[in-house]
Amino acid sequence: MSNDTILDLLKELHFTQDFEPQYLEKLAQLARTAYFPPNDALFKEGDMGDTIYLITEGQVSIEFYVPGRGPIKVMTLSAGELVGWSPFFAGKLYTATARALIPTHVLAFNGTDLQVLCQVDHALGCVLAWRVAEVVTGRLKATRLQLLDIFASAD
Repeated sequence: MSNDTILDLLKELHFTQDFEPQYLEKLAQLARTAYFPPNDALFKEGDMGDTIYLITEGQVSIEFYVPGRGPIKVMTLSAGELVGWSPFFAGKLYTATARALIPTHVLAFNGTDLQVLCQVDHALGCVLAWRVAEVVTGRLKATRLQLLDIFASAD
């Protein structure tokens, strides 16, 4: 996929749609495309990894392993959403399993490359860090509510 096509995708995705053009261009240079067929894991809980994904098409489930209960799906993500934010920060340990539910296309970013870009371009780093923090905050709230429902119904 060409850099221009990736740039066009980034302009349309919810996560990046209001980023400054120069930020989108820098991100497009780091992005690669990837495809996951249904039921393939983008990554697994507890795995070390260095890839962050933006879904461009498809759906991804986020699952946690609960001892005595097995894997529990806590949310479903779709086009425009960020998956696998852990490598953006110092830790490279994925905290959940992400699994394609239907044929899924993503833009994949190397977490270390993103960290370096953010160190070089502090303004982009600030915008990206705030956006990732918004995602993390929303996911924590959604996960908490989902887990409350799961455990309330287990009694």
